[in-house]
Amino acid sequence: MSIIEKLYRIQQEAVSPKDQNNDFGGFKYRNVEGILRNVKPLFEKERVYCQLSDEAVDLNGSTYIKATARIIDTETGEELSSTGYAREMESKKGMDTSQCTGSASTYARKYALCGLLGLDDSTAKAANETDSQSPAEHDEEMSLSRQSILDQ
Repeated sequence: MSIIEKLYRIQQEAVSPKDQNNDFGGFKYRNVEGILRNVKPLFEKERVYCQLSDEAVDLNGSTYIKATARIIDTETGEELSSTGYAREMESKKGMDTSQCTGSASTYARKYALCGLLGLDDSTAKAANETDSQSPAEHDEEMSLSRQSILDQ
C-alpha cells in the first residue's frame, strides 16, 4: 500500500476535537499534543510515523516560523508533508523572546498537522456519510491545495 493510500485511510479516521478552552477569548481550540494523542494509534495501525520540524524564515522583513509535519512510511520510506506558518511576535506581554518563538512554533506545527491530516472543525463524520473519492483523486486535491504562503 502506498503512503498516499495510508494517509487517505488516516484522514478518514482522524478526529481531534477542539477540547481546550480559552476562557479569555471565549473559544475552544486544539493543541499539538491533543492532535498527536488522537492520531498516534492511526499512525501505528498504518505503520507510519510523524516527524515535526521548524525553521525561522524571513518574509518581507518579518520573521515567520515555517513548520513541517511529515509522515514517513516505515515499510517503504515514502513520505508526505505539509507546512504551516506563524509570524513570530517580537514581544508579547508576559513572554520573553524564546517563549514568543516557541508559541509561533507551536501554532505553525498545529496548522501543518491539521493540513496533513485533513482536520477540520467537525468532530466526526456522520455514520451514514460516505466518501467516494479515490486515494489518487484525494492526492491530486491535496497537491492542489498545498500552496504555501510564499505563493500568495
